[in-house]
Amino acid sequence: WLLFSLENPEYIPVQMYYELIFIDGMSDGYGYQQVHDTLSERFMPWGTAGGAAEVAVGVNLDYFEVLNVVLQMPWVKSIDHLRLNGKTDSIAASPSEVLVLEWTPIDARVSPKRQLRTMP
Repeated sequence: WLLFSLENPEYIPVQMYYELIFIDGMSDGYGYQQVHDTLSERFMPWGTAGGAAEVAVGVNLDYFEVLNVVLQMPWVKSIDHLRLNGKTDSIAASPSEVLVLEWTPIDARVSPKRQLRTMP
């Protein structure tokens, strides 16, 4: 006999706080939207348009990998702040958890509807 169990994963929100400096000529609104889209595609491909990828259950979120992805974006000049859940640490997921990135506005210059960036 084969015994198995099926469990729904627990979705764990990870607040991403970041403030960036963009290259000359790049508006903050457009730059942050591009960063948001790129990070979503990289770390949550299952939740993006076309989301054909499987949900990443039990996958950790490495702080330095996130930092590296942001720094490799050609429109990002530098990073002033980058925090995951208010810290500069990686986030560990248990085997039944899915980490979900969340963003909220840092100030009134960024639309609350778009939820692009935050600072602790």
